[in-house]
Amino acid sequence: MTITLWQLGAALAGIIILAALVRLIYTLKAGKLKGFWNDRDGVTITDFLAVVFAAAYMLVSWFLIDKLRNGSLTDQDVNFFEVYSWAMLTILGGYFLDRTAGSVMDKLPHRRNKPPQEPQPTPKEGN
Repeated sequence: MTITLWQLGAALAGIIILAALVRLIYTLKAGKLKGFWNDRDGVTITDFLAVVFAAAYMLVSWFLIDKLRNGSLTDQDVNFFEVYSWAMLTILGGYFLDRTAGSVMDKLPHRRNKPPQEPQPTPKEGN
């Protein structure tokens, strides 16, 4: 009996999902569940969606690579992946570019927070 990479990957994914469910149940019972809805310092909704989109892109890529290895990849699959890739890479690229460019731009000297200046008195008319 031989074990294929596909079976090994499915078993590993099952173990990870089971461990995550056990951890979720433990956290729910302890009343310590934090998420983007109640934790300002934790994961934001955009971080969560980026992980979901990246996982979906990896899953679709995995299925298409498997179809390619089996020789059952069709033109329709390739067209779907081309359209899907543009949308997903635009979303994920925009997210990561915003994160990296935002952190770089915040370090530039002209973007740092300047101390508030005192308001200047306005000149009165007729002086």
